Amino acid sequence: MDVSYRELEGTWEDVLLRTDELLGHRVRVTILDSRGTDGAATGPGSIQDRILAIAADIPDEELARLPPDLTDNLDHYIYGSPKRQ
Repeated sequence: MDVSYRELEGTWEDVLLRTDELLGHRVRVTILDSRGTDGAATGPGSIQDRILAIAADIPDEELARLPPDLTDNLDHYIYGSPKRQ
């Protein structure tokens, strides 16, 4: 049985750019560690960095709609617990 294969490596976005050439073919996806071969992190950063990046995209008018006591009364706004004084 003659088996030929191609190997692609990159981010998911890199693979998506090649979907036309992959149509109709069986594929196997392997998720690699987010560290490069030298052990340095190559991923998008810490969870704090990710949250800050997402928060930076929130329009100011949407942030202005949040209650000023949100952090003090998060349980109230999520679960309906009594507000803290």
